Amino acid sequence: MFSNGLVCLIDDFKKMDILSEKGKKTIKLKGQDKGHSAQFKLIAEALRNGEPMPIPFNEIYHSSLLTLQSLRSINEARVIEII
Repeated sequence: MFSNGLVCLIDDFKKMDILSEKGKKTIKLKGQDKGHSAQFKLIAEALRNGEPMPIPFNEIYHSSLLTLQSLRSINEARVIEII
């Protein structure tokens, strides 16, 4: 992640390196919670109660499209226009 002159690198949700002009700081993260368990609980609740999914389909679709087109752009060494 990039923000306000900082770069944060998360390594398998086990540690995080924060890099800045002042140097590097490593933080060991407790556990390895990637949010999968909570996500599946929310999906099950939505299905059980007839509620909307926690992440709307169009957001999943566009996120996947951007990911795949980014890889295509890298492989083809050209700009891919996404409409």
